[in-house]
This record gives sequence, structure tokens and C-alpha cells, in this order.
Amino acid sequence: MEFLKDVSGNLPWANAGHYTRKNGDNGITYGYQSSLFGYVLGGSDYLKARYGWRLPRLEAYFAREPLDTFLNNHWRGLSEMAIFGNMRGMGRVGADTWHVVKDARGRRIARVWERFPASSWGYLNCRSSALAPAPEGAVATVRYEALREGLQECEARIAIEQALTGADTKAKVGDLAKAYDDLRVERQVAFWRSVARLQLGPHYQFDGPWAWGWPVLNGHLWYLQSGWQNRSEKLYAFAGEIARRLEGK
Repeated sequence: MEFLKDVSGNLPWANAGHYTRKNGDNGITYGYQSSLFGYVLGGSDYLKARYGWRLPRLEAYFAREPLDTFLNNHWRGLSEMAIFGNMRGMGRVGADTWHVVKDARGRRIARVWERFPASSWGYLNCRSSALAPAPEGAVATVRYEALREGLQECEARIAIEQALTGADTKAKVGDLAKAYDDLRVERQVAFWRSVARLQLGPHYQFDGPWAWGWPVLNGHLWYLQSGWQNRSEKLYAFAGEIARRLEGK
């Protein structure tokens, strides 16, 4: 470790795995981390606002499962899930990492890392692709559009929460705090329902805290008729009201 610190000029490290680590572990300073089990919702207190976007360290939620199998509502909500937890956002999502290896009939059957199994990194393999191959290059997918829309709603949410918690801004918008808290809880409840199996079963995957880790159909079907467009409209309208208050209008 001392050798690597010396020859690199003490460059910060990246860490991807089950847990985040503290600066100083093994003499290392971390510049970026993505973690699966480092993500915290607070047990049963899953509606608490944790403002992950203001975490001082760059730590992201590692969605290690094969996201290509997840439905679009899940792609849309993952970034917001990260920031209403204790993470700055979502990490380790592939862009052009689609199935590139073809069989004898020209069908795409595997990603490049699957061509040589000995090179597999297990759960650290990138098993998602937000883009898709086309004759003239990469093109957007519905997964990409869902991810983009979710990021835009994260930006609106962050703008609101910065104003409501900022020392120099909350006096102008503080009376909106209760209304926003109601909106925030509505959105978070909707997210959990949208990724829940909505059925009983003996396996831990049926539990709420674990349900988001797998693709599910029941929650997706609920989400489609749940008025998600109205929730988006209310969020953007609230962000607009915050902006007008801060501008003194």
C-alpha cells in the first residue's frame, strides 16, 4: 500500500463492494465508493428523510443485480431511492455494456466479460446497459429514458430540500416544509409499492426492505395506474414555487 501511494502521488482510491469503508483503512483515502449494504433506510423507519444528496463523501448505491431485467418503474426510481436514503446517488450502471458476443447464428448471447469466464468479477461485473446497439452506434432505450426522468426528478427534489434546509434560505420557504413533507412521503410510499411483490410468501424477498432488489411485476402494474404523472407534476410545481420564493416573487 505504501508503494502504491508513493508511485501514484497518493491518488484516492475507488471502492465497490458490499460495504463502504472509512478513510484511513489500510492507509487509504477513498475518492469514490459504491456499496450495496452500506445503503441505509433506517429499518422500519423507511419514510424518514435522510438527505443522501448532501453526504460529504462521494458514495453511491450499488445496484448489483442485473438491472436489464428490471421494469422501467424501477429504473425510474432507483436514483431517488438513493438520495432519500443515505447515498449520493446510484453507481455502477452500464451504458454501452450490452450483449456483444454472438453465437453462430448471429444472436447476441453474452457480454464481453462472459467470453472469458476466468475474468469474471462475480457481482462486480457490469450486468446492465442503459443504451442499445444500432447500425450507426449506441441509441437510447426505454431504460435510459426512465433513468433520465428519474434523475430530473431527483434534481427537483434536491433543489427543494436545499432551500428548506439551507441556513440562508429556509426563512423564505419554511412555511412550505409541512406541505413538502407530505409530498415527499407520498412519493416514497409510491416507490416502495412500485417495487413490492404485493403478495405473501415465506421467502425474505417478499419483505419490503428486500423487495426492491429483484424485478417484480405486481408493483409495476400498480405503479402504471397509480397516478405517477400527477406526482411528477406536483413535484415540479413545488420546485417552481420554491424558486419563485427565493427570487422574491
